[in-house]
Amino acid sequence: MHGYSRGQTPGFAKRQTGAGDPRCSYRLGRVPGGISASLRAIERKLNYLTVDEGEIGGTVAKYPRQKLVLTSPVELPVYGKFKKTELSKEDLLAVWSEVLQKADFKFRSGEKVQEIKKGEDGIFEVATNKSQYRACTVVLAIGKGGSPRKLGCKGEELPKVMYRLIEADHYVNKNIIVVGGGDSAVEAAMGLAHQVGNKVTLSYRKECFTRLKDRNEKRVQEHVQKGKIQVMFNSNPVEITPSSVILDVGGELQEVPNDFVWVFAGGEPPTAFLKKVGIKTGLRDMTTEGSSEAKQASNEVRRAV
Repeated sequence: MHGYSRGQTPGFAKRQTGAGDPRCSYRLGRVPGGISASLRAIERKLNYLTVDEGEIGGTVAKYPRQKLVLTSPVELPVYGKFKKTELSKEDLLAVWSEVLQKADFKFRSGEKVQEIKKGEDGIFEVATNKSQYRACTVVLAIGKGGSPRKLGCKGEELPKVMYRLIEADHYVNKNIIVVGGGDSAVEAAMGLAHQVGNKVTLSYRKECFTRLKDRNEKRVQEHVQKGKIQVMFNSNPVEITPSSVILDVGGELQEVPNDFVWVFAGGEPPTAFLKKVGIKTGLRDMTTEGSSEAKQASNEVRRAV
């Protein structure tokens, strides 16, 4: 298997109904790794298919509306140089859509890969929830985020608890708690704080923010100073009820009125899926391995001379 990047399902040649062998193909994910690999397959005129259990856009498609996305200049296969470094979520998705439409992108949504096995003939058998495929090459572009990480506290199963925010303006005049201290949590809290009548509390388990982009750190400080957001450091939710959230704040329990909770605690890596399809994970000392291979190659050269 080749690659490991982002999206949760990729592309390959469909199972042949005749006796012919499948063409060399790619199994890919969504964006950006999946799209990039798909474009490279198109550029090299390979027989490929890209599949995903979700939609084109992956994580970016689930960002809040008008979220600012920071990118770097990059050379895209087929498309050419992409020079923009700052644009909205919608603009970025529009660019991807334009690129893929021009390239005649082969994509199937709603297909989740369930099994990948290598046959005796060296061809991969890939099973999704909708079909089966055969491929010479499989590229996993599933990212490392996996499923949203949960808090594990009592009441987290209530319907008012969510892990993604797409339309902040759907929530007004509400008591809201956002859990987390990263950029996603801070951006969600600021978006919700701008809606009419919302009272937003940001709960973070550490004593200060340590991993925010400079832009977000400055903006959240401004929101706190203006009273739009209350930040509670050294706090953890211990119980969620239909009308409140009980927080452990520095060892003391504090009950906060609440209508909705958003949790941004990162994601669980797709370790189980990778293990199931035969991919080993863990640490490897590439320096030692590289040195050993270099030494072996050097000895072979000496013997040849």
